[in-house]
Amino acid sequence: MNKTQTLLLEAYKSFKSQQYHDVIEKTEKVLKIKYDIDALILNGIAYFHTDNLTKAEQSLKLAIKERPVDTSVQMYLLEIYSQTNQNEEGIKLIQSSNPSNDLIKNAHIKFLQINGHYTSAIKLAKSMPENIFTIETLAWNYELTNDLEHAGLYSCKGIKLDATSFKCNLVKAKLKLRNKNYQQANKAIKKISKEKLSCQNQSIYYSVKAQIKEKQKKFKKAFKYYTLSNSSLKQTKAYEQLTGQSFYSMSTVAQLKQYYQLKPQFKNLTPSKQAITFMLGLPRSGTTLLENILNSHSEIQTIEEKPTIDSLLNNSLDFTNLTNTIKDLTVEDIKKIQKSYVKARNAYCSEKTKIVIDKMPLNIIHIGLLYRIFPNAKFIISTRDLRDTALSCYFQNFKLNDAMVNFLDWEQTKHYLSSVKQLGDYCQTLYPLNTIIVPYERLVIEPFCQVKKILKFMNLDWQNSMLNYREKITGKNILTPSYTKVSEKITTSYLNKWHNYRTFVNFNFDL
Repeated sequence: MNKTQTLLLEAYKSFKSQQYHDVIEKTEKVLKIKYDIDALILNGIAYFHTDNLTKAEQSLKLAIKERPVDTSVQMYLLEIYSQTNQNEEGIKLIQSSNPSNDLIKNAHIKFLQINGHYTSAIKLAKSMPENIFTIETLAWNYELTNDLEHAGLYSCKGIKLDATSFKCNLVKAKLKLRNKNYQQANKAIKKISKEKLSCQNQSIYYSVKAQIKEKQKKFKKAFKYYTLSNSSLKQTKAYEQLTGQSFYSMSTVAQLKQYYQLKPQFKNLTPSKQAITFMLGLPRSGTTLLENILNSHSEIQTIEEKPTIDSLLNNSLDFTNLTNTIKDLTVEDIKKIQKSYVKARNAYCSEKTKIVIDKMPLNIIHIGLLYRIFPNAKFIISTRDLRDTALSCYFQNFKLNDAMVNFLDWEQTKHYLSSVKQLGDYCQTLYPLNTIIVPYERLVIEPFCQVKKILKFMNLDWQNSMLNYREKITGKNILTPSYTKVSEKITTSYLNKWHNYRTFVNFNFDL
């Protein structure tokens, strides 16, 4: 047995006893001597277990090139992509593979479900033998796609197999909630043993419990359960891995506010050759509803919350010297960034579409920079009463990232939203932006009147097919948590919701 074989054998023994640092040390020695696929896989998995996801990803991405059907490599990579919010990478991996066993299919389903690809999760689950996992998957995803008949059918099937099934009982509770049968919803959720749930599932459990109490007009209890839901998210691994450093974090907002208060004026403004339109606003301000109505127009294509401006931000923002990186961009710099953005945008839409609307509400943080790069861009900006926005964000079970983490604490929710609003409002007064403001309160009262104003702003004509926009939503992968509300009839019941909580919630804002 040669040296590399001996090291690899020792590495396997260390792996079995969970001595992952020792595994890394021995596999690194092997890889310095020669390229060995087994050492590479073991190295990546060991790095994963020591929470070094960057190193784990590097090793496993190399390994999967040679062993694309390796179950363990796929599963660990998907877990890494899930924990690091690399949704696109995970979907590419799934699309490029042909899963040969149920174990990897299960991993694919979980990733698809987490990232809003509900119809794909359903399709994959239906290709597998019917068991409690696939039945729970079907019940869960049918409810998320608003197929209430199938959701009810599979939730009942699942409960017959496992009376305490978390997913099936939760789906049943949500269906009863939709039908305003709050007593039955409460009865279904009581069958779930919350002590056995993961922190992530505990969060969902408390969120649905809060919704039931809210419908029963027990607002104090509702707020308590929403708070417990957020507290559960603070116990998850996803929460622990947040750095607080991103282009949408509170620290970024603070630095940009400080920069724009210097009232920087820009030279070398260079209009883009392409028509550029952004949809911005605070979360939970009606952007998903608006986007889906506009997307039903034959000459409009919307892009929902994709990383289209990532390269723009990376190339333009250096927080050690904001003045130079934003103010002093050359014409050549700007043209290069414009070209890079259009390329990124075209990956999500047809180049033949007349109007592309790039919807990412929190890009309101970067509206000053977007004007700097695209001075002729159009901005559709959604607004909403900040008190309702704050409650809606605090109550929403968002997938965690460095922006959404601000909504796990009530005081931080208010501080973050008011800071973002101040920043966006200030930039709109500082620069001659081409904007149209769409108040949520008007949108839900007179949706198509507001849409017609936007079409005029976009130099487009009204199309009667837009009245049936909900038909186009069916089965669509809406990536925000708004699918249920958007796919149902527009309601005014969420207006002035803050009144229900005014007796015990402080609504002071930093404005």
